[in-house]
Amino acid sequence: MYTSINFYKTANGIISEVNATLKNGEKVTYSYSFDKNEKLQSLIKKLDTSFEPLFDRNDSLVKNLKKTKLKKIEEELLPF
Repeated sequence: MYTSINFYKTANGIISEVNATLKNGEKVTYSYSFDKNEKLQSLIKKLDTSFEPLFDRNDSLVKNLKKTKLKKIEEELLPF
Protein backbone atom coordinates (compact mmCIF):
# COMPACT_ATOMS: atom_id res chain seq x y z
CA MET A 1 0.00 0.00 0.00
CA TYR A 2 1.33 3.43 -0.95
CA THR A 3 1.73 5.76 2.02
CA SER A 4 3.14 8.89 0.36
CA ILE A 5 4.66 10.32 -2.79
CA ASN A 6 7.16 13.17 -2.60
CA PHE A 7 8.76 15.21 -5.39
CA TYR A 8 12.00 17.18 -5.16
CA LYS A 9 13.48 19.49 -7.77
CA THR A 10 17.27 19.30 -8.10
CA ALA A 11 19.85 20.94 -10.35
CA ASN A 12 19.81 17.80 -12.51
CA GLY A 13 16.05 17.22 -12.70
CA ILE A 14 13.38 15.74 -10.44
CA ILE A 15 13.46 13.08 -7.73
CA SER A 16 10.26 11.25 -6.90
CA GLU A 17 10.11 9.13 -3.76
CA VAL A 18 7.26 6.68 -3.38
CA ASN A 19 6.84 5.29 0.12
CA ALA A 20 4.89 2.09 0.62
CA THR A 21 4.21 -0.69 3.07
CA LEU A 22 4.70 -4.20 1.72
CA LYS A 23 2.29 -7.07 2.46
CA ASN A 24 4.74 -8.39 5.08
CA GLY A 25 4.66 -5.01 6.89
CA GLU A 26 8.08 -3.80 5.77
CA LYS A 27 8.36 -0.17 4.72
CA VAL A 28 10.00 0.50 1.37
CA THR A 29 10.90 3.61 -0.63
CA TYR A 30 11.24 3.65 -4.40
CA SER A 31 13.36 6.58 -5.56
CA TYR A 32 12.90 7.64 -9.19
CA SER A 33 15.42 10.07 -10.68
CA PHE A 34 14.42 11.99 -13.83
CA ASP A 35 16.63 14.31 -15.88
CA LYS A 36 15.59 17.77 -17.09
CA ASN A 37 13.99 16.15 -20.16
CA GLU A 38 11.81 14.00 -17.86
CA LYS A 39 13.60 10.79 -18.88
CA LEU A 40 13.99 8.20 -16.15
CA GLN A 41 17.67 7.95 -15.20
CA SER A 42 17.50 5.57 -12.26
CA LEU A 43 15.16 3.67 -9.97
CA ILE A 44 16.37 2.53 -6.56
CA LYS A 45 14.54 0.40 -4.02
CA LYS A 46 15.39 1.35 -0.42
CA LEU A 47 14.48 -1.19 2.24
CA ASP A 48 15.80 -0.53 5.76
CA THR A 49 19.52 0.15 5.18
CA SER A 50 19.79 -1.71 1.87
CA PHE A 51 19.69 -0.13 -1.58
CA GLU A 52 18.79 -2.17 -4.66
CA PRO A 53 19.21 -0.54 -8.07
CA LEU A 54 16.26 -1.61 -10.23
CA PHE A 55 17.11 0.53 -13.27
CA ASP A 56 20.07 2.63 -14.40
CA ARG A 57 19.88 4.35 -17.79
CA ASN A 58 23.67 4.40 -18.24
CA ASP A 59 23.95 0.66 -17.61
CA SER A 60 21.05 -0.03 -19.98
CA LEU A 61 22.58 2.10 -22.73
CA VAL A 62 25.96 0.37 -22.39
CA LYS A 63 24.37 -3.10 -22.49
CA ASN A 64 22.31 -2.22 -25.57
CA LEU A 65 25.33 -0.71 -27.30
CA LYS A 66 27.34 -3.88 -26.64
CA LYS A 67 24.50 -6.04 -27.99
CA THR A 68 24.24 -3.88 -31.11
CA LYS A 69 27.99 -4.02 -31.73
CA LEU A 70 28.07 -7.79 -31.17
CA LYS A 71 25.16 -8.30 -33.56
CA LYS A 72 26.89 -6.20 -36.22
CA ILE A 73 30.11 -8.21 -35.83
CA GLU A 74 28.18 -11.49 -36.07
CA GLU A 75 26.40 -10.29 -39.21
CA GLU A 76 29.73 -9.39 -40.81
CA LEU A 77 31.27 -12.76 -39.94
CA LEU A 78 28.36 -15.07 -40.71
CA PRO A 79 27.47 -15.57 -44.39
CA PHE A 80 23.65 -15.46 -44.03
